[in-house]
Amino acid sequence: MGLISENTLKLALENQVNKGDRLGDILIREHLVEEHEFLRVLSLQLGIPRMQIRKEFLDTELSMKCNEKFLRNNYIIPAFKSEGILTCVMADPLNSQLIDTMISMFGCEVEVAIASKTEIMATIDQIFSTTKLAGDLSKMGFDDNPVDTILMLDEVKTTKDENVIVSILNFILSDAIKDGASDIHIEPRPTLLVVRNRIDGILYRKTDLPKHIAPLLLSRIKAICGLDVAQKRHPQDGKIVSRIRGREIDMRVGTYPAEYGENVTIRILDRQAVLVDLDKLGFNPVHKKKFEEVLTYPSGMILVTGPTGSGKTTTLYSAINHLRAMNKKIITIEDPVEYTMPGITQAQFNVASGISYETFLKAMMRQDPDVIMVGEIRDSTAAEVTVQAALTGHKVFSTFHTEDTTGALLRLMDMGIETFLISSTVICVIAQRLIRKNCPNCLETYIPPAETLNYFKVREIDFERHKFYRGRGCHACRNTGYRGRIGIFEVLTLNDTIRDAILMRKTSSEIRRLARSTVGILSMMEDGFYKSLKGVSTLEEVLRVIYNAESETWAGRTADEIIRACEGLESAEEMSEKSQSANIPAPQPAKPVVIKPVAKPVAQSAPIEIKSAEPAKVDTAVNKEQKSDTTGKKKEEKSSSLWFSGLDVDIKL
Repeated sequence: MGLISENTLKLALENQVNKGDRLGDILIREHLVEEHEFLRVLSLQLGIPRMQIRKEFLDTELSMKCNEKFLRNNYIIPAFKSEGILTCVMADPLNSQLIDTMISMFGCEVEVAIASKTEIMATIDQIFSTTKLAGDLSKMGFDDNPVDTILMLDEVKTTKDENVIVSILNFILSDAIKDGASDIHIEPRPTLLVVRNRIDGILYRKTDLPKHIAPLLLSRIKAICGLDVAQKRHPQDGKIVSRIRGREIDMRVGTYPAEYGENVTIRILDRQAVLVDLDKLGFNPVHKKKFEEVLTYPSGMILVTGPTGSGKTTTLYSAINHLRAMNKKIITIEDPVEYTMPGITQAQFNVASGISYETFLKAMMRQDPDVIMVGEIRDSTAAEVTVQAALTGHKVFSTFHTEDTTGALLRLMDMGIETFLISSTVICVIAQRLIRKNCPNCLETYIPPAETLNYFKVREIDFERHKFYRGRGCHACRNTGYRGRIGIFEVLTLNDTIRDAILMRKTSSEIRRLARSTVGILSMMEDGFYKSLKGVSTLEEVLRVIYNAESETWAGRTADEIIRACEGLESAEEMSEKSQSANIPAPQPAKPVVIKPVAKPVAQSAPIEIKSAEPAKVDTAVNKEQKSDTTGKKKEEKSSSLWFSGLDVDIKL
């Protein structure tokens, strides 16, 4: 698995021969490998579940039947019994003699799972109500609070044998919500059942469960969703509604028949997470000003584009929520309705109803709306009706799946929409991605590798003034260095020059070049670079979510110019003149960035001393004497660090 070198393994084997200890214990004791990594590898090699044990879903009566000293000496817990099979959690799953003892003791078949000695001992402490090692669970990321009960679960009657399944499902759902997960993946494998959570866009393996409980667990999920429990060959969709810790949570459930059994994906829809104010979406000052301006227009089409999971729904709902306070008649057509908003007429398009998408849209037009939101423009028919709605004086919001703003315009052309209709109706296009935010509890300065900096095509960086930040990794962020997510954006507002280019069917690169020189478009790469300088995220995280496929039309800006452009301290004309005067050829992937040396070296791991927990409060604004225009006149001092103090919202999809 690549966790240790061959020489390290030889030394560990020699130690094993001399002292007689187990190889795994030696590797962990000598800090040659992390315990959780060792258990993960052992689980994969043996096909044994790596289970996260929680007292809440254990049948404690089983443990009470055993001698406490016996459980402690052998590092074993009889977890639960289901379908006549006893699941035991052990530190040594290869101890066949111990397994035989448990079979004799309980008189049934035994299936084993693996956990660390520390986890097992801490759980035994909880079961037998001892005070020793009382803080171990919290140190490992567990808490002593009971698992929240999902409201809908208790409405379905259960037998005594199903109680353990109810407890396990409560644990899966409640812990995912506590961890801020957006999706739960329950995946049968050949020998076990894997539960993974998507947190901040990354999938993490939460726990493994014995394979034999998979049918019971999936049947339970189907039952509370109102799905057909007997149907296992066709995909099904359902919904769970619950209230957890005072928050109303909707969960969309989808099943998918696979080779080793049905997969279940649960999308967690937190209403509080999506209904955020515009100023908390993560727009930089220039993007925020442009977006707020187009929202005041009485009509026109606003498109939000990006791949699945890029936060488009959050942006649309935030804009709709902003307009809701203006006494507007707002109607939506969605598939499905992800979040219910008071004061807004929301409709869900259902293919099974036999009504076409076009008919649905035309019916919406007859409801005298001021604002229309179309969840997604799927085909040319939907595009035509949507464009007509904007042409007849309505304000229309919708989404696309394209890489950038100009791509959305070309996509409309590909759908057969006449160019004069596009130029007459589209007023703004927003492209976006979601990046993970730096953890404020372990923030530190660092110098990004030159290879990373070269991707951003920035001409000049002075590390004496331009600081970059990252999370070192701590308990609060699960040692990832990141906590929560925020958007990076590209906002294109159309003017006469761009409309003429659309009418003439100019290429994407030509439209971008015109947008650069006339409306000062800022790319997502530049927005991400700016947020990195503000301590919000890292350059590596920006590159993780966006491929730098942008042309030479925006190459050649310095770090100072990017800061001034994002903060509105430089006009489009000034930016265009500087770009032209630089006379820079198309950038090459390996072209090195010009880096000014730092007077005093910046320690790679030296933490920043900041009083606030917000990374954006760190003042990285350009010095006042550096802010001057091409005429030499001083520009008014303007810092956006206070604006970023509100970036504390985790965007969910």
